[in-house]
Amino acid sequence: MSDTLRLLLAEDAEDDAQLLLRELTKGGFTVSAERVDTEAAFCAALGRERWDAVITDYHLNGVDAPSLLRVLREHEFAGPVIAISGQLSEEELVDAMRAGAHDFIQKGRLARLVPALRRELREAAGRTARRTAETALGRVQERLRLVLQNMPVLLVAFGPGDEILVWNRECERATGYTAAEMVNRADAFDRLFPDPAYRSRLLADWRRRGHDYRDWEVRVTGKDGGVRTVAWSTVAEMFPVPGWESWAVGIDVTERTKMESSLREANRVKDEFLATLSHELRTPLTAVLGWVHLLRSRKLDTAMQQRAIEVIDRNAKAQAQLIADILDVSRIVTGKFRLEPRAVDLGSVIDSAVDGIRPAAEAKQITLRADTDPSVGFLIADPDRLQQVAWNLLSNAIKFTPEGGSVTLAATRVGSQVEISVTDTGLGIAAPLLPFVFERFSQGDSSSTRAHGGLGLGLAIVRHIVEMHGGTVQATSEGVGKGARFVVRLPLRAAEKSARPAAELPAPSLEGVSVLVVDDDADTRDLVRMVLSQRGADVYTAGSADEALALVEERRPEILLSDIAMPGEDGYELIRRVRALGAARGGHVKAAALTAYARTEDRLRALWAGFETHVPKPVQPNELAAVVASLAGRTGYLPALAAVDSER
Repeated sequence: MSDTLRLLLAEDAEDDAQLLLRELTKGGFTVSAERVDTEAAFCAALGRERWDAVITDYHLNGVDAPSLLRVLREHEFAGPVIAISGQLSEEELVDAMRAGAHDFIQKGRLARLVPALRRELREAAGRTARRTAETALGRVQERLRLVLQNMPVLLVAFGPGDEILVWNRECERATGYTAAEMVNRADAFDRLFPDPAYRSRLLADWRRRGHDYRDWEVRVTGKDGGVRTVAWSTVAEMFPVPGWESWAVGIDVTERTKMESSLREANRVKDEFLATLSHELRTPLTAVLGWVHLLRSRKLDTAMQQRAIEVIDRNAKAQAQLIADILDVSRIVTGKFRLEPRAVDLGSVIDSAVDGIRPAAEAKQITLRADTDPSVGFLIADPDRLQQVAWNLLSNAIKFTPEGGSVTLAATRVGSQVEISVTDTGLGIAAPLLPFVFERFSQGDSSSTRAHGGLGLGLAIVRHIVEMHGGTVQATSEGVGKGARFVVRLPLRAAEKSARPAAELPAPSLEGVSVLVVDDDADTRDLVRMVLSQRGADVYTAGSADEALALVEERRPEILLSDIAMPGEDGYELIRRVRALGAARGGHVKAAALTAYARTEDRLRALWAGFETHVPKPVQPNELAAVVASLAGRTGYLPALAAVDSER
């Protein structure tokens, strides 16, 4: 079987050329050859054709084989090159081989030509295959490099000496260090882990783990000094890469670990609060139950009976205050904490708070002083909540002031604000605790050996009430044992427009107004019916949507008050069915959604469904009557309805 051979033959002697071609044919080649005898012709032939091999005479019309071999290198010829010569010195042989000839054959020994050419063709094919594979590998490696550089996870590869070989863009983003600052840098680990003790433990742990770790969380220090937590997982065993001793991918879990830490802290605070709550509720309850038992024994004299009543009263009030604080915080968290502002005399509010707390101060022989600047006058505020602010601040001051100390409350006008300050000579507040004194459940000592009770809610409630009034509250202390000062600042501008309290609106009359109340809860239906009936309304009730729909057609009420959450069909479906009845069958009845769903989206959904207004539960009787009066066209109460909706 013959092999096809495209041969470029550089030979100026025709006889020698024919001799070479006969030898190749005899050796099994089917030769397609072009003979050239000048360098110019040689270059031209290289440009015209792809040759399998080149055979060149060492001396060719003024040019030697090394010169032609340089031309071949310039043309990036990859096939075998064999030099032929009749006589060849050792020096010429060395020059030819250095220039790139793969073999050198004397014309008198042409029997070597075919074996040498076949050998070189095989080696040339091997070289071509290797170059093709290397080129393909280079392309794959470049694509891999681009993929690794742009992966949405951190990727780092290490060499045999633990040096960093790859540092992708996500690593740069997370740490601020560029690849140039980290790759093959001896101080790379010093930068990422500046704490020597942590670095030493980490590297020891890393070497111990070897190539087997998953979600290993490591704290990495960035260029800006910020510390981030990265969860690393090795992939070297699953996907080994030549030249990489190991490599790993990482996910920045800093935010997750912060959230987990916050959740753990919240859980700790919750457990601590529940334990404190249990203690604070049980303590007065124990005293109440104990003295009740003694009273029932009828073995107490008159003095001891009086003492028992005082102890029960004091502890019942303490327990009621704890429950009130918890309910207030619940309203704050759920957004149901509301104010009822009106023009109030600050002096009378403060006097009431001081009178309420004075027995507690006298019991500890604490001097309690109150000084209100008469120029403060009236301000717009909720008097009950403002009194709660003053009472909480005074109670807190008395609690932490030892016997024989003093507590001073002062109220003065400062520009367009009123400033209420409570100063005590008590235990003071440590500097690290000052930023947290108004946080819920915040206590300087929450241990079982603490000297003062309470849930840590009073000051949090103070801050919320003050902020709802548009004011601020601040705590200062020079340190432990040096007392504390709390300052509340409230705006006075609104109060200057009113020199006396606003008159209360009269309760609206609903005489002759027919109302249909729809609620699946019988107690709620009865309550609403009683409230509206006392004001003269004719009230019908229904416990379901079907029953309500029948009453709308039968009774044609002027007003429809409907709950939203009901079994079967809810209030949204009911109002849609009512509106579908049309005017002739009562479908144009004025309707209000009376529901415990109080979010903004709930109100909008009710309005879109077909209700005229949305009233969240619980609702005060006068407010409910005002809503019904407004819907019924009693225009004197339209502002009240607007206020109800605006508050929601």
